[in-house]
Amino acid sequence: MKKNLIIAAGAVLVAAAVSAFVYVNNEEKGSASLLKANAEALAADEIQRDDLYQRIGEKCEIRADAGVKLNIWGSNIEFKSGGTVSFDGAVRCVWPGSELCEPVNCVDLYEVIF
Repeated sequence: MKKNLIIAAGAVLVAAAVSAFVYVNNEEKGSASLLKANAEALAADEIQRDDLYQRIGEKCEIRADAGVKLNIWGSNIEFKSGGTVSFDGAVRCVWPGSELCEPVNCVDLYEVIF
């Protein structure tokens, strides 16, 4: 019984030592990679950027026309109607500028609205 208790205690100590060793070694590697990633991110801001643009807002317009022709008792009657709807939201990016820019086309906005 005493021999089994000593073997069990030894196994627990070995498992604890191995776990501590693995934890310490993995933590150092994680810290080193995190430190490297932070250094690269800080250095990236100092590099001259060619992907900075000037944002220019533009309007989108939708033109709709409709018409109906009726023939009532031999007489032709024609009704016509039309209109334009315009809204802001399109973005055009012009180089050079001072900010990141993603162009937004009117076609993309139409898909969202309709």
